Amino acid sequence: EWDKETILSTISSLEAEENDLVLFFYSGHGMDGTGELVVSAKEGKMDKISPDELLTALAEIGGKKCVFLDSCYSGAFVEDAGMLADGEVFGEDGSLIKEGFLFSLGPALSLSITSGRLGTDDIWLMSATTDGQLSYDSGTEGLPNQEEYGAFSYFLISSLGYDMENDSPRISQERNEVTFLGLYRDIKRRMTESMWTEQTPQITLTPLDLVLF
Repeated sequence: EWDKETILSTISSLEAEENDLVLFFYSGHGMDGTGELVVSAKEGKMDKISPDELLTALAEIGGKKCVFLDSCYSGAFVEDAGMLADGEVFGEDGSLIKEGFLFSLGPALSLSITSGRLGTDDIWLMSATTDGQLSYDSGTEGLPNQEEYGAFSYFLISSLGYDMENDSPRISQERNEVTFLGLYRDIKRRMTESMWTEQTPQITLTPLDLVLF
């Protein structure tokens, strides 16, 4: 059974090396005000993981760490959350090209050259929402098997290549690189504008992309 102690100790026990890729995915409840992940509830008591606890555990292991959080208020885990709340646009090279470019570029460069945790500890994090939004249990667009997944999770696994219509893995005939920033852009493309406005995924603002597969 997974609880906070088990999750954090499992992360700490990973013997990840510099070129390893560590993936962390959470889909569940998030606490209003803090974004804490509610990993279990027993006898009326909630076992929660705070942003600092999770990011500290990840920072202490090697490798490249990629985190996906599908929970309410999960933007609390992203430094400078809210910078992307207006639905920014990225160019093909990954650069921000929206009118708010300078406002977003500043935090990105700051994170990459300072001791900011997400900028120096090889952590790339994508949240389903800002730190003040709710995440949808499922979408309302009538897509195949949509009711089985949280909205963010649905578009995430669709972007990774899962065949939602047949509910089975799908291997592309072409070998295309999947990067963190490319995955973010594809999730945004698949979401309707109305959903994007109400549930705005956030990402770590770093100029460095990460190849996942």
